[in-house]
Amino acid sequence: MAKPRIYQVDFFDFQVALRTAIDAGHRIDKADKKKWKAYVRANSVPEAAMRKRAEGMALGGQFQVVIINDEGDWEGYYVYSPDDQFCLKFSVREE
Repeated sequence: MAKPRIYQVDFFDFQVALRTAIDAGHRIDKADKKKWKAYVRANSVPEAAMRKRAEGMALGGQFQVVIINDEGDWEGYYVYSPDDQFCLKFSVREE
């Protein structure tokens, strides 16, 4: 059975993966508009759906977005909240 493409991941595992991606140069921030837009288009990321789900999970209404762009298991589009300690992932691969 295929895994849903939008799902919750462990926030603390995500923090480790994000730090690894940052160190390896595999993070794309929304401020890098050209790379961000290219990744979102190439992978058909449903940004509005991700934001809507995050709004329901973020008690303070604040969350952040980031892309981990590598070939590993952590590749994907993420919406997360350090305050509420949650993380949603849009997997670019059907698993």
